[in-house]
Amino acid sequence: MSAMDEERYERLAAERPCETAEDVEREAQRALHKTNRDTERAQRKYFRDRTKAPLTLWGGEEEFLRKIEAMKAEGGDVAEFAEALQAKAGGRMAEVWNVMQQMRFTGLAKALNSWMMGHRAVCEAKEALMDAFHNMCVLFKVPTAGSSSLDKFIFSNTADALSLKGLNWNPSNLKAFVNVLRGVDLAGGDHSMVPLMRLRERCDAPFLQHLIIESNPIEAEGARMLVEGIVECGVPLKSLDIAECRLGEAGAYALVDLLCAPDLPLETLVADSNQLGDGGVAAIVDVVASAAHLSRLSLRKNTAGKASGKSFKHMLGETETLVVLDVAWNELRGDAAVHFCEGLANNRSLKELNLSWNAMGDSKCMAALATALHDCNVEAMDLSENRIGPKACFVFANALQHNAALKGVRFDGNPITMQGGRELLRCALHGKDGKEVMRSISLENCAMGTVAPSVFNPAEPAGSYVLDMTDNGSARILRNLIKLTHEGAGELRGAVLVVATPEGEVRKPFDVNGFNADQGSDNWQLPDKGFVEVEFADTRVAPSEEKLGDDIMHSLREQLAGNIAAHKKVDVVQAAMGMSQLSFDQMLELLAFIPENETQERVNLVCRCYHRLSGMDDPRKALDVLATEEKSFVEKQLGAASFTFFRNNPTGFHRLDLAQPAQREVLLRLVGLKNAMSDMEEGMVKYYQKRGRGERDVLSLGLSWRNARFNHNPIAFSQSWSVPYGGMFDVDFVDLRRPDHNCAAMSEEEFEEAIMSKWRETSALLGLYTMSPNSKLKLLREVTNSCHVCCDQVARMVKQFSPHTSANTRVEIVVSCWARTVDWHGLANVMLLLTPFEQKVVMNRLGPVNVFDEIMAVGYYELDLQSKTDRFIFQELLHLSTSEPGDNLLHVTFNTLDFTIPLPWLTGEGVPLKGKISFYFVRSAEVQRRIIEQGPYGSTGAGKPPPHSVSAYAEDWWRHYCEEGFTSPTGSDWVYPYRCRRIRHKLAEKFDQIEHCFGRLDHDGSGCLDRREITTGLFELGIWLHPQESRQFLEQLDDDGSGTVSIGEFQKFWTQFAP
Repeated sequence: MSAMDEERYERLAAERPCETAEDVEREAQRALHKTNRDTERAQRKYFRDRTKAPLTLWGGEEEFLRKIEAMKAEGGDVAEFAEALQAKAGGRMAEVWNVMQQMRFTGLAKALNSWMMGHRAVCEAKEALMDAFHNMCVLFKVPTAGSSSLDKFIFSNTADALSLKGLNWNPSNLKAFVNVLRGVDLAGGDHSMVPLMRLRERCDAPFLQHLIIESNPIEAEGARMLVEGIVECGVPLKSLDIAECRLGEAGAYALVDLLCAPDLPLETLVADSNQLGDGGVAAIVDVVASAAHLSRLSLRKNTAGKASGKSFKHMLGETETLVVLDVAWNELRGDAAVHFCEGLANNRSLKELNLSWNAMGDSKCMAALATALHDCNVEAMDLSENRIGPKACFVFANALQHNAALKGVRFDGNPITMQGGRELLRCALHGKDGKEVMRSISLENCAMGTVAPSVFNPAEPAGSYVLDMTDNGSARILRNLIKLTHEGAGELRGAVLVVATPEGEVRKPFDVNGFNADQGSDNWQLPDKGFVEVEFADTRVAPSEEKLGDDIMHSLREQLAGNIAAHKKVDVVQAAMGMSQLSFDQMLELLAFIPENETQERVNLVCRCYHRLSGMDDPRKALDVLATEEKSFVEKQLGAASFTFFRNNPTGFHRLDLAQPAQREVLLRLVGLKNAMSDMEEGMVKYYQKRGRGERDVLSLGLSWRNARFNHNPIAFSQSWSVPYGGMFDVDFVDLRRPDHNCAAMSEEEFEEAIMSKWRETSALLGLYTMSPNSKLKLLREVTNSCHVCCDQVARMVKQFSPHTSANTRVEIVVSCWARTVDWHGLANVMLLLTPFEQKVVMNRLGPVNVFDEIMAVGYYELDLQSKTDRFIFQELLHLSTSEPGDNLLHVTFNTLDFTIPLPWLTGEGVPLKGKISFYFVRSAEVQRRIIEQGPYGSTGAGKPPPHSVSAYAEDWWRHYCEEGFTSPTGSDWVYPYRCRRIRHKLAEKFDQIEHCFGRLDHDGSGCLDRREITTGLFELGIWLHPQESRQFLEQLDDDGSGTVSIGEFQKFWTQFAP
């Protein structure tokens, strides 16, 4: 019970002596409760009546009263409570004090009054400082800019930072500020002012710990005054931003004094853009190691150079506290950068490093940086805008694989091109000792869509190289090339080491095979001087088995998730893919990073991925996920060349614009397929080297790679040829792979449904075919990419088109089905459906080595020995005629004269280099049967043909001359009918109607043809007949024996031997 309650109890007991003590106590409690209720009622009424009083200091009168009661009960700190009231009530503290007196909180009101008197003295001291600042600004004739910031700091009891940024202060303004720190008024004001730090100590307020003077022209003089004031007043400064203050080299020495100040807890110093100069920066760096607390230093744009580089070398090796260093926009290049990197190699404290805009991208600097990365602990590094090229990236990428600390690197604005970007992304997640490191690499504005000429491309390494072994980038390229040879991706050819001596250049072979792959490429001892000249032959095959790995996908996600333009995202994807394939799901994930409104970039991305999709149906699925408009754009951008190339059936003519990425990709695929068939080609070369009747250079004839032209100039295939990024490339590609015994042709139902029914579809309105010839060929290629056909099906497709109007289509059908025909030994009979001109086109497209079939060699031949193609066929037929029993060559003519093959020709010697020879090659039934059952004659034969490759297809007129079970004629009865059919085919090439042909032959217009008119007319059309053949041909045409041929008789011939 309080003293007041005891006094009230005694008074009531005296007034009522008759009552018991319990009654008196009960009555006293009631009176006390009534008094408390009256007090609360009066307090609420007072608050209601005084709406302008501080009623809502803590959310209303009830909360306010609760706080005060708690203060009384707990004996709280009055000063703390008063400060809170001051913050809430502002300038109405007197009103608060009156309120508390009227609310009978007398003790608290007195304590509050005492605090207010002390608070008033502090406020007067603070106001004196501000008055002094204003007075000194007037005295120095400078604006009072910054007074509001200074006022807020001085009157705040919680602030520990002061920003005076961009106030245009000169040394006079700073002099006034420093004197405020000292508590001095040079204008003659109050001489008893309290220094600012001591005043804040008296108020129990934080000291000034963070000071920003940025963008004020205080110059060296202001810097000296500031440092002197900080040291003299004992300001416990933790961070100072004095950037863009025109300090100059003299101002740098003021900062040196600051760093050398004892007991100064300075942790951050920012002195960017101060024209400190090389000497000034060097002076600052020299004392950094002695600053016990400095953890962040920024010296951007201060022309730091060679002297600074040496200072950095020593400082970085000594400091144990520096964590963040920013030296962007300086001149740390050449030797200065090398010195810097040497110091970095010995540093263990640095975590963030900004080296951007220093032009340190040359190979010497990047080699030093790469060496430093092996041991330093930097986690984030900015190398933007340093003129870093692709060769330097190879060096840096190698260093990444020996570093475990680096988590983020910025290469923005460097011309690293596609080659450098691909190498960086490839090594992004590879760390020290083969461990995975989650590393982010920024590659904005890095020309990822371009390819640097004459620079090593890890995805396409083929080419000729001249490597300077004093250059680390070149050494890295040579290591990569040697590593590729160990991985079976290619081989180095003609390596020569060129060393300059006083006597001149010394060239000696360089052994690239003497390096042990198990040692690791970094342990290989390469020459340290001279040049290595070498060619790299890329022997990798396509489609590549290598898939886009998770590490590359992680790097891609990091890049694509950044704030970069959509078209640059496409370039990054292109660079990252290299020669790898990607799945359909991976393509969808990458496509999701391109906004749907970026139609063109979505189209570009699909085009870049189209030929890299691993699944057979993935290209089609990629088109299906696009909108109709996007799909149309993709088809247009890919071009016809992309839709005539199919990885399972690449045989055909390809015209490629290498400036278009998708079409260039087709050529890369063809090169890979050519490499994949190199063993088959080597086997064919060895096979024909053993053949008699003259040497055969089958490689020069062309096997899988034919008629190649680059910008209309012939070009031979070379595995060391680097595919250019522009120009027109034409090539006839032949797939040498044949269907094996596990392959089966489409059934008749499948063939009808997949091809023929669609080819025959007509429009309901006009009855015209709905598919053009080109569309039909496109459908055929799509179907044969996944299905096989037989000779009978190929023949039926050829017959769908007229030789006079659709010769090209007929040729394309044969070419498209050549490598996808299961019974390929019947293709020789399919060729009989073609006109002589069409046959020559097929021969030119596919090559004589591929078209000539010794199993089906029976036929008529007109050969020009000056032609390599015809000469090869003649040599093969001579070889067969001497290897097989019997007389194989009939009706031989040489330069239109009857001819007997001389003995030297049969031995392979004496065959003239020019001249035209024609003959029929025949076989007996026994020879034909033996070849089918056992293979060709001679020890160099190819062996028995696979059963599935022997075809049952032959046209009825041809089968008439064949033994049962065979589709190649025996004997010589077929010779003359075949000759007539050949004549008819040649006439069909010239004339589509019999009347036109007959009129051309009927020179005298008599309406009948005699022997002279037939012989002369055919000769003019390119058909030469032997005199005996001329007589036989006339007898064939002249049914009535009149000696002349009428239009009716000619019509019979025209129909009988129609193609």
